[in-house]
Amino acid sequence: MLGVWASSIGAFAIAVVVGTNAAAQEKCYFLECTPPQQPIPTPSPPTSPSPPVLQGFVISEGIDFWGDDIVWLTEYSLATCGEACRANSACKAFTFNTETRVCIVKHGLGQRVSFPVAISGVLQRVATSPVQARIEVKEGIDYEGGDYIDVRYVSFDECKTKCSNDQKCAGFSYVLSKNWCWLKHTVTKPHRNRGVISGAKY
Repeated sequence: MLGVWASSIGAFAIAVVVGTNAAAQEKCYFLECTPPQQPIPTPSPPTSPSPPVLQGFVISEGIDFWGDDIVWLTEYSLATCGEACRANSACKAFTFNTETRVCIVKHGLGQRVSFPVAISGVLQRVATSPVQARIEVKEGIDYEGGDYIDVRYVSFDECKTKCSNDQKCAGFSYVLSKNWCWLKHTVTKPHRNRGVISGAKY
């Protein structure tokens, strides 16, 4: 074995080189003799959390709909807060505090205020078409009495539609010669009248 001693006073470093059958290895001492640096892996960029999703609502994070409160509910989650709004016919929006777990059901959107721990949602209600009532039409029949309103100068179809769309209307009689529609809250005993067409809901 061959040993070689080397010193460098100016650099304040001592290196010992040991000759072996393998390649020479250098051992460094003191701070001035810096060993080879290992490459530092580049950290992956942090991933942003996905925004909360609540079916049937448009969600805004960090926003409080200030005002227009209907009721405050405690010990709620975001999901149950949405359900509480959906179950309330007057609810149009909500604000949920993620720290205190308070759900505020609202009849309007109020004023948009920045609030870091708030999540607000706007309910997207699906419009439904009114169900048309079924009406039995009888020509030459007049339901006398039971009137609550009359409308002049309308067609038979318009008269029928008015009754169909009015929950209070139980039936109607339409005078052909005068284009006169009589809406009725009660359908009385039918009487024959050749100039009248009547209808009754069923």
